[in-house]
Amino acid sequence: DIVGYSRTGMFRYPVWFTSPAGVMDLNPFGVFDPQSINDQRQFCDRLGKRMDLDTLTVESLGFPPSPPNYQATLGYAINEFGQVAGTAVLTTSTSCVYQAARYVDGPGWNVLSPCSPLANAHDINDLGDVLYQAFLVYRLLHLEGIGEFDVQDLLAPSVADWDIATAFSMDINNARQIAVIATDPGTGQTGAALLD
Repeated sequence: DIVGYSRTGMFRYPVWFTSPAGVMDLNPFGVFDPQSINDQRQFCDRLGKRMDLDTLTVESLGFPPSPPNYQATLGYAINEFGQVAGTAVLTTSTSCVYQAARYVDGPGWNVLSPCSPLANAHDINDLGDVLYQAFLVYRLLHLEGIGEFDVQDLLAPSVADWDIATAFSMDINNARQIAVIATDPGTGQTGAALLD
């Protein structure tokens, strides 16, 4: 299955590109900008919703418990158990508006970071580990049942001089290996790296 969006002029439409009937507009289902899909045929979107392509049902994932008060949630990645990594959006007039969060059926949203103008959770594996950003320079990892870590601090001493780029594109697999962009400041070499 391939989901995403299509554009006509100024308007973006959420679409299921590979539906049995051809490209299907998902706008009537109330979803927007599908972000990630799992092998169970569930995807999350930018409106804090999860859709099942087998049943064509959509559910709102709601908000974290208050206080504080929230106005929205955004989904960015979904694992095989339907858990979602995303962002909780606070009801505030300040720039401290986003918090990285993870959604799990039952308990709901769990906030992982303090508020900031940049916080977001952007990848999740089947263990419930989450990669997220809390501030401009922090690349954080929530290891389920273990704790929170800055990815840079996890580097072995032999490669500690490498700088991990703070990026929305970091990914983690079920073996807890992390794909990152890294730079060796001594040589200027930059590229994709696999941390294991």
